Amino acid sequence: MSTNRRMRRSRVETFGICSRTVTKTNEGASVETYGAPVPVKGESWPASGRIQAAQYGVRLPYIRNLKIRGEYTAAKAADGGMVYTFDGFDVRELDGVCIFTQDAPDFRIIAIRPQRPLYLELERL
Repeated sequence: MSTNRRMRRSRVETFGICSRTVTKTNEGASVETYGAPVPVKGESWPASGRIQAAQYGVRLPYIRNLKIRGEYTAAKAADGGMVYTFDGFDVRELDGVCIFTQDAPDFRIIAIRPQRPLYLELERL
């Protein structure tokens, strides 16, 4: 049985995945920056349903789901998190995603469900 679920062709769009980098300033404060967006094909829709409503509560209007097209491999990162490697880019939790903009991320990945295709839960920045 194939676990690769099909995406509706009419709902597939191009989104941007921006890798997150945390640096320290001279004063010791952490600064979060995002790299240039890498274009990916996927399907996005607003969060809904009983489970997500119970999980996110009043934050539900700021949550979106994203399904990314393509094959990936999962590996453990040096910091203990998981890295999902596609052909040409990596996806991690807390990376940025450009949903409604083209140049800067407007959402952050808060959860990754390792299914085929890869499911992401996003929260507005």
